Amino acid sequence: MSGGGYKLYYFPVRARGEMDRWAFAAAKIDFEDIRLNREEWLKEKESGRPPLGQMPFIVTPEGKTLAQSGAILKYICKKGGK
Repeated sequence: MSGGGYKLYYFPVRARGEMDRWAFAAAKIDFEDIRLNREEWLKEKESGRPPLGQMPFIVTPEGKTLAQSGAILKYICKKGGK
């Protein structure tokens, strides 16, 4: 999925970020699924953008950055009206 202004950053694996991917799909919210390899992640982490230096994290259309899969899941569900 792409567009919508939401960007989900995570590794190319099915782990903590997978539930957030499912939540976006269930809520029918378009998002950009950005899957970073180790080298890309280290560069992103050095930039200071990921809160707490962790993944997954999302960037909202308003530019707000949220981390931690549970908090992201709660945010998506609230936005999706679930």
